[in-house]
Amino acid sequence: MRIRDGVPEGARFELYWFSGTGNTLIAASELRDRLRASGREVAMRPMERSDPGRVDLGAVLGFVVSVAGQGTHPLVWEFLESLPEAAGTACFLVDTLGIYSGGILGPVRKILRRKGYRTLAAREILMPNNFMRKKSDPDKDVALVERGRASARDFGDRLLSGSGRWRDIPLYSELLAAAFRSRKAVARWKRMLPLAVDPERCTACGTCVRICPERALSLEPGAAVPVRGERCSLCHRCVAFCPAGAIGIAGGRYLAYRALGLGQLLRCLSEGAEVETLAAVETTAGPAAPDDAMRGR
Repeated sequence: MRIRDGVPEGARFELYWFSGTGNTLIAASELRDRLRASGREVAMRPMERSDPGRVDLGAVLGFVVSVAGQGTHPLVWEFLESLPEAAGTACFLVDTLGIYSGGILGPVRKILRRKGYRTLAAREILMPNNFMRKKSDPDKDVALVERGRASARDFGDRLLSGSGRWRDIPLYSELLAAAFRSRKAVARWKRMLPLAVDPERCTACGTCVRICPERALSLEPGAAVPVRGERCSLCHRCVAFCPAGAIGIAGGRYLAYRALGLGQLLRCLSEGAEVETLAAVETTAGPAAPDDAMRGR
């Protein structure tokens, strides 16, 4: 589907983002800057700390999220399902992915249309893979992130001019989305690919607890390692931003990846803080925890 008209002059934008290892946050920041360069007012809010019932229905709403399991994370699905009914509020979708999705564009558009939103356009942006990495190639990662930035800028231009599209393969996309859409489905993935903490590396600093979007991690006083609760949806933010490189997939020797620094992520998550321009990309690789499964479920 092609947009028939561009975004009206003077329209405000609200961008709601969800990012695990930082790729999506970079894309959202680039898109925000492009829209602001055209003179538009743009607010950017972390989805995990926003109330979907209080979105501004008078603004153009953008959802910028990461792909997981060919769809996206349960937190994102739940946010979209909790949006208020609308009467033609314009909206768009951007997702970032490492390889392939197939299960997000159609199902998201279906939810939004059912609730009365006008779906403008969608863009999928290829970024460095952050799942089960075995090789480190920082130069390749940086080049891919730069291409992703360019794609976000191009999408912003197309959004404003009315030349964007929202592509989908009906039925096929709904089928793919089911693999990661519910928390019950994610629980099966957690059993197959459980996260682990290396007690020799973990310093019990609490960073993982602080940044977990699901509030699924806890660290009791005097505990050696954090405990994972049921709400973990395998976004791997804890893997990416653990200062000690202590968290990873149990039994694997995979490399951790993040697209920006921990300080940048924390500032972007701060209540009421203005999201900075993310000009630099930081890629890191370190040994993941090889053996002991993270305590808890």
